[in-house]
Amino acid sequence: MGHIYNAWAAFKTQVSGDTALNVLVKTFKYNRDEQAFQKKDFGVLIAFPTSIPDESFITVPRGKIVDLIISVGGKVANENGDSREDDIIKLDEAIKNAIEKDLTLGNKATIVNMGASSFNMLGDIYAETSFQVRISSLRFLVGAR
Repeated sequence: MGHIYNAWAAFKTQVSGDTALNVLVKTFKYNRDEQAFQKKDFGVLIAFPTSIPDESFITVPRGKIVDLIISVGGKVANENGDSREDDIIKLDEAIKNAIEKDLTLGNKATIVNMGASSFNMLGDIYAETSFQVRISSLRFLVGAR
């Protein structure tokens, strides 16, 4: 399997296995398929790969960096507006903390960068957060070692 696939698998394992995040998230979803969630399913974490940008060759002989961009989001349900704001910020922080616990994703990534979070209130009950994660993996070309 490729380096980026291994990094994606490690990302899912690390995030799903985070005990602090599991207190807030009842449903982990790792694809972009539209799905209607029931109130009992919340908090929800949704993450899926969106692109692999152009590969960057680096000065290490026969080495290059391959990136994977992942869209990450979370949703909460709460009928109290003030609590909903608090809940979505807590969820966003918990997701980022789960990723930050091992920025190498078990030595499957060289660099992990997280983008700015965007918050949206959806109707009177739901709120969501979304941000992008860029996982970079150093890869050596055939014959480089």
